[in-house]
Amino acid sequence: MQMIKILIAGGNVGGSALLSLLREEHYTEIVGILEKKQDAPAVLLATKWEIPVFESLEDALKVKPEIVINVTGNPILKKEIQKSADKVEVIEGVGAKLLWEAIERQKRSRIESMRSIDDQRRLYEFSLKLQSIKDPDLIYEIALDMALDISGSRAGSVILLDGKRCSVAVHRGLSKRFLNNISREGIPDIVIQNVIKKKEIFEVKDTGKQDSLAHSAIMSEKIRAFISMPLKIEAKVTGVLLLNDFKPRNFSRRQKTSLALLLSITEVALYWFGETGSQVRDIPEEAVQDVRSEKITGLGGMNQKLEKMVTERTEQLYNMNEELERTNKMKSMFISNMSHELRTPLNSIIGFSNVLLERTFGDLSENQQRYIENINSSGQYLLELINNVLDIAKIESGKFEIDLETFKVGDILQQVIGTMQPIIDGKLVDFDIKMGDGIQSITADRVKLKQILYNLISNAVKFSSEGQKAGIGV
Repeated sequence: MQMIKILIAGGNVGGSALLSLLREEHYTEIVGILEKKQDAPAVLLATKWEIPVFESLEDALKVKPEIVINVTGNPILKKEIQKSADKVEVIEGVGAKLLWEAIERQKRSRIESMRSIDDQRRLYEFSLKLQSIKDPDLIYEIALDMALDISGSRAGSVILLDGKRCSVAVHRGLSKRFLNNISREGIPDIVIQNVIKKKEIFEVKDTGKQDSLAHSAIMSEKIRAFISMPLKIEAKVTGVLLLNDFKPRNFSRRQKTSLALLLSITEVALYWFGETGSQVRDIPEEAVQDVRSEKITGLGGMNQKLEKMVTERTEQLYNMNEELERTNKMKSMFISNMSHELRTPLNSIIGFSNVLLERTFGDLSENQQRYIENINSSGQYLLELINNVLDIAKIESGKFEIDLETFKVGDILQQVIGTMQPIIDGKLVDFDIKMGDGIQSITADRVKLKQILYNLISNAVKFSSEGQKAGIGV
């Protein structure tokens, strides 16, 4: 298959994301980035990966791209491209949006693939663990715990069938009332029809939309979504795996596939231990040994298959981890660049407010003094917050630091209240500061304490009614 030559116009975050994704596709070749800013995220990535960067459209079109993806937001660019190279396809607007959505879907697909790899690894370990279990009753517990983990469900149960009667073998996250109702009422008819009779996986995304469940034990337990699967021994349904959630949701294809494989392994293990009741006990011992030998062989073959799949998927996971690491580095570069771009105008605001406070251009009235002090204080705070954006990288690397210093509590409270005063005055009658006797200073990180106080006061104002009083006590 011939590779498609693509030029990305725009070095913003969208451009860098496209570059990161399309670079890995075997059918595309990124021939360049069109961007004038040398510190743009996509330019930094392109430089690292030795992809050409062009500042002019004329130079960019010399590499003869077949498609130009325009993420600059400039509609005039398309006309300029078509004037210079009429055979070049330009994707922008709705087309770019569709492409972006496709990228997002592919990202989600990659995440699901990684989870699928992890599921297969755990299922392999699960199958090995079953071989060492001597008590067949533990199989249900281990299988249910694994099923809850795979599906992300908050509750679940294994319900065993005995003719028209049923009993809960093991459960997690369910009340005694639910267990009693299931034992007394039985499984809902809609589950019986689909799971027991048709032997199919049955999913309900929102129980509130199922009239047949209106007065069932499931609704009494306030279960809003569930998936039920048949547990079969020799093609006969002997039980039901029921996984529940307390809000509407979907169960993904990956989850259903992994759950089906989990049940297959569980069924083999149960048959191996003779959990088919009288059918196994009525068979001569030699025949039972033959059946068990066949099932052990089958389980071993399944283990070998799973081991091979885990090896293949692990290699895929390694490649994905490398891609995630590249994306993480791109994010760190973006944070660094963004912090630099925001610090520059803020430093100007702080500098000019200091000039005014020093009365370089004349005296200030009392109100002017207070307003400029608030501007200066708020600017300083925003500058500190922007500097703290870089702490994200430090947190991820485990090197996050707290800058402890000792300062007066009253001073920092006054600074915060002064900055928040316009918001307070717009809604509250009064805002009190109460300090206990003997409290003067505190040792803490000044910036982070300010962040906490800003959030507390903001919430106090937000959740107070018009004309009420509020305050803060130390």
